[in-house]
Amino acid sequence: MKTRAFSLGMAAARWGRLAATVVVIAALGACATPPAPYDYTVFKQNRPVSMLVLPPVNETPEVTATYGVLSQVTLPLAEAGYYVVPVSLMDETFRQNGLNNPVEIHDVSPQKLREIFGADALALKHGRLALTTVGRRVKVVSLSGSAA
Repeated sequence: MKTRAFSLGMAAARWGRLAATVVVIAALGACATPPAPYDYTVFKQNRPVSMLVLPPVNETPEVTATYGVLSQVTLPLAEAGYYVVPVSLMDETFRQNGLNNPVEIHDVSPQKLREIFGADALALKHGRLALTTVGRRVKVVSLSGSAA
């Protein structure tokens, strides 16, 4: 059986490759530009007091993701001082009116939602709060007519 002798040259070559890899990864990470900040001026001008968060459209294989994310989205809004329409009230209201699917719920007009729930703003993702495996972004839309 042959044993391989420790070679200082091989160890230096391995460390050199490792250092080069770290430098390349650090350089690529430094090239990322941060996203442009969102303009909240319209949102601040409307001064919403209450918000309605619709159930997100689940585009993941996780069956319970819709209500898991819904509970996580409403918490920061409530902690920020907004009255958030309770999830159970919103859910039961839609069920009583035959809307069980989040896709159908998102098709209801903002004017009708304001008439039913009396909320000042609606949390959406570019027209729909959707769950994907990549992530989520939330857009707040004023129910009085102008987008925030």
